[in-house]
Amino acid sequence: YTDNSTAGILPAGFRTTAMYIDAEGRRWVGLRNGGVAVRIGNTWKLVNMPSVIPPGTTVNFNAITSDEFGYIYIGTTSGLVVFDNGGDVTDTTSYIRLTTTDTLPSNNITGVAYDKAGGRMVITSDAGVGIGYTGIRIRGTDQQRTNLTINGIPLNDAESQGTFTVNIS
Repeated sequence: YTDNSTAGILPAGFRTTAMYIDAEGRRWVGLRNGGVAVRIGNTWKLVNMPSVIPPGTTVNFNAITSDEFGYIYIGTTSGLVVFDNGGDVTDTTSYIRLTTTDTLPSNNITGVAYDKAGGRMVITSDAGVGIGYTGIRIRGTDQQRTNLTINGIPLNDAESQGTFTVNIS
């Protein structure tokens, strides 16, 4: 595959660490340095905004995937970057970067995979796998506003209405 349309987007001598084609046909290319290049149609766009992918961040090998909602997950050395598919790929408000402050086991996310059948995201890092005592936060809300049920049985704590789960598969 040869593509000469990246002039001015990718630096000379760039190194690719991950490649992914999403359901919309966008080509996501993770870079060792410089963020992520995304090809939409015949146009390349560079995702290297400091608030999304801080300077010096590496996209880890084969660490880009998506879920059935179109969210794109990018494992980096500075946390898990999530594109919510709600706008242009260069719009910083369409991204969130999750780190250890969001209960990830490490900021170095070495792998991401999505289990469509089970609806689960599996994240690996240099500190282990994101299963078990791993938390998840939903942007715009807190755990007291999230009702979790399994087969119609509520799992929320009766007093605090918080949701606490451990090793649910």
